Amino acid sequence: MLIVAGETSGDQHGAHLLGELLKRKPGLEVWSVGGDRLKNAGSTQIVSLSELSVIGLMEVFRKAGSILRAFRRVLQTVDRNGISTVILVDYPDFNLRLARSLKKRGIRVFYYISPQLWAWRKSRIHQIKRDVDHMFVIFPFETALYEKEGVPVTYVGHPLLDEPFPQESQDGLRRILFGRSNEPETDSRIIGLLPGSRESEVTRLYPKMLEAFDLLKKKFPELRAVVPQAPGLPDHLFEGFEGKYSWTRDPRHFVR
Repeated sequence: MLIVAGETSGDQHGAHLLGELLKRKPGLEVWSVGGDRLKNAGSTQIVSLSELSVIGLMEVFRKAGSILRAFRRVLQTVDRNGISTVILVDYPDFNLRLARSLKKRGIRVFYYISPQLWAWRKSRIHQIKRDVDHMFVIFPFETALYEKEGVPVTYVGHPLLDEPFPQESQDGLRRILFGRSNEPETDSRIIGLLPGSRESEVTRLYPKMLEAFDLLKKKFPELRAVVPQAPGLPDHLFEGFEGKYSWTRDPRHFVR
């Protein structure tokens, strides 16, 4: 079996899915396109996230060769190892093209976490109907969309509902929300800084977000910041940008 996840979130959700599959079939041999989570969950990695992760049109052009090589490597692995089942996790620009090539080989294609057809590019549903054997969706309203087009679909719930919130983040957020008392601090304002789940996104967006927050904090000292850190992204990626601001070291004002 092969699992293909081209982003950090897909790596996270794919790893949980693989963990459950291995509980039911411990001897299952699995290859993966993804990150450390899928690898550590028990798969043999054939393409890493760093080869696929892009943001912006120019980065797509720069990484076009790497993406094409990854695509070919996936198909070579499928052919060489006689893989008969593939699970695609989100990442539609890559995965829907891959689904077409897999389907031509007579391989069963399952898709976990649907592309957001209800938001944009709804025409993709025809491609999905042609190339995907079964769609597993995480929002209940998505089932009607696929059922209407005759695509086999199952609602499985949102995987984030099964994710524990790290204790250190809970403690930091509680300090921001409640200070030392049991009541919210009514004179404080809380801002979320959301730099994304890819290293390239954090590198491009996070410094600007911190600069903007620093300007706001000089005008509104009561401001507090909360920064979600996607699983798989290292602390040093964030710390390198945060170091120039004193308030990042105060858990009453800043939590990541």
